[in-house]
Amino acid sequence: MPDEVEAAFARLPKAMARADQRANRAEKMALELAEAVVLSGHVGQVFDATVLDEGNGRDAGTAEIQITDPPVIARVTARRVDPGDVIQVRVASVDVDARRADLERVG
Repeated sequence: MPDEVEAAFARLPKAMARADQRANRAEKMALELAEAVVLSGHVGQVFDATVLDEGNGRDAGTAEIQITDPPVIARVTARRVDPGDVIQVRVASVDVDARRADLERVG
């Protein structure tokens, strides 16, 4: 096998890892934008949300939650919750340009 082909194969895993990182970031940004657009007309509204996961480490004191209608998965400050708990969250603010929707626990 030619040396340049062998060298290209040696660089391939790193290149693929970078491509995966970029694809994951693009997917995350697209989801954040979609969620911000969906929630943009709901500032101030309260929704029931199911706790999916408790935060730990740097996310301690937060929970990943899911609102079913409109369909949104987000993080919210929440203590003493367990996966499966239903809490209430209010859409505090939305910035579509920044792809950000801020939710706060109200119940």
